[in-house]
Amino acid sequence: SSLEPGSTVDAVSLTVYGTNESKNACNLHALKRPWVEGEVSWNSWAAGSNWASPGGTGTADRVSEPFGTIVASTRNSVTFDFHGASLAQFQSWIDNSASNHGFIITNPSSGDGLDFKSSEATIVADRPKLTLTVRPPTGPSTNQPPVLDAIGNQNVSEGSLLSFTATSSDPDVPAREHPADILPEE
Repeated sequence: SSLEPGSTVDAVSLTVYGTNESKNACNLHALKRPWVEGEVSWNSWAAGSNWASPGGTGTADRVSEPFGTIVASTRNSVTFDFHGASLAQFQSWIDNSASNHGFIITNPSSGDGLDFKSSEATIVADRPKLTLTVRPPTGPSTNQPPVLDAIGNQNVSEGSLLSFTATSSDPDVPAREHPADILPEE
């Protein structure tokens, strides 16, 4: 995720363009492993790397419990708004972007499944669209600049070595000392 940790998810929606309606609910499962666009298929998540079970349905592939469901009973653009546990899943991906491998949509029943246009659809507006409404973190930014404490006046005789210790403060790290040896310019 390129969102700043500490950001808060207020709303999430998924818009898809259905090409075959279904009255069956499809589940959204968080993926446990990364996948490679252009290489992912029914059998593999990357070239030469197979899913534990075809379709990414194995326990090594995805979280068993779905974090959301969708039902599309029309052949048009449909938007699904997520709430509760669904929002919590997206929030966890912002808080720990290393765990964000996206999600997979599965059909727990065989037969009548949901079909929708993919990211390769000719008409851009028909492609799936995930929309997040996010508030930036409150309070200080997550990486504040250090502040060099005042050094004060220093006296040195010409041709002598000037030596002093400078200190800095940084809310993100413990206090540090910075020894400095400065030779006069020749």
